[in-house]
Amino acid sequence: MTVSKAAHTASVLLAMALAIAGCTPIVDGHAHRDRGFSVDSAIPGVLRPGNYPTTPSPPFGTADQEGRNGTVIEAQRLAGYVVGPWEVDPTLLHAVATETYALKNAKALSGLLPDPVQFLAERHHFVLGFSSDRTTSIESGGQATSGAKGLTNSVWEFASPEDARAAADDISQQPPPASLYPNGSVSPHSIPGYPQARARAGTLTDGTSTVESFTRHGNYLIYNYSRIQKGDSDEAAELIARILDLQLPRLDEFPATEPAQFGSLPVDSSGVLQRTLPVSRENLTIQNGVFEPRAALHFQGDPVASAKLFTDTGMQAQGVGDAAAVYQTPDAAAAKTLFDGLTRDITADADFIPFPPANGLPSTTVCSDKSKTDPLSLYQCLLTAGRYVAVVLATHPEELRQKSAAQYLMLTAP
Repeated sequence: MTVSKAAHTASVLLAMALAIAGCTPIVDGHAHRDRGFSVDSAIPGVLRPGNYPTTPSPPFGTADQEGRNGTVIEAQRLAGYVVGPWEVDPTLLHAVATETYALKNAKALSGLLPDPVQFLAERHHFVLGFSSDRTTSIESGGQATSGAKGLTNSVWEFASPEDARAAADDISQQPPPASLYPNGSVSPHSIPGYPQARARAGTLTDGTSTVESFTRHGNYLIYNYSRIQKGDSDEAAELIARILDLQLPRLDEFPATEPAQFGSLPVDSSGVLQRTLPVSRENLTIQNGVFEPRAALHFQGDPVASAKLFTDTGMQAQGVGDAAAVYQTPDAAAAKTLFDGLTRDITADADFIPFPPANGLPSTTVCSDKSKTDPLSLYQCLLTAGRYVAVVLATHPEELRQKSAAQYLMLTAP
């Protein structure tokens, strides 16, 4: 699930004890505090989940059994073996959501490169892929700040090494958009240590130096696009070399599934998706599913901080459902550590605006209002129960209250 940094970076907890909190049961109009009450306790009887489900989904079967796209599940598995740009430059933190996604078919490449790339990839038996993109700064008014960097790392699987090689040959020969490169300012370039890479360098109309590269590795083709505002093409090429240093050996570790077996892939071998607010079959997207920790980092607001949190807590899997994500950890203590870390991330953000959680949720629940500066931002709640931590997003306050209540009840159900 793509969550903006404002939707999940943190500093202080919302310690908002509602007046009704901790009072159960209600008898003769007088509230009596339960002997087992603590400030972190929820009051399930007060929660109002609306029409959202509150009990776990039945165990999921295979992609074919559940009517899901096995190619998407395999692309989500591949995400765990795609190197994040922040791994070669920890300042590359700002996600480019439109270029970070699972590629379920050749048509999906149109989000990265103009036609006829998708048609060439399809001709050479494109199977699937995953793309990750980060920059060092958020662009303002369409212009990146001076010295800003960006790096795309996109891994594409083809049916055979021969297909990947032919795709690299054909796609790399396609001219870039003339509107971006005035006066034909594009020329062949080299990637240090990778003579097999087909690369070219150019300068955009705003002075940004770019290097675009296509590197075949077995039946995979790695597409990289490096750019540095008012920078140097050699420096941009060095970024690509550094990510290839990590990407090629990591790809060798990927236990790929034969395409004929995609339908047999399990939807949720961890069980975390059972406790995530479900998405109806007709509304499933490439974002919905189960992500192992390294795959989940591609969608985190701060993947560097989150990587440490995931390692420290032994985070096992992330389920992404109906505008909700659930992180599964080994136990309640690990979940509390993960929750505290994500809370610090969220509340430290300059756009964080506290928002009261639904009546009945634990007082430690952290909710935030929409950003006043980002029209695409959402209401959000971060909560924890047992071995789980959940992030719930909504477009309206009442929707947030109902969904967060339902998600909490789902996490605590037997």
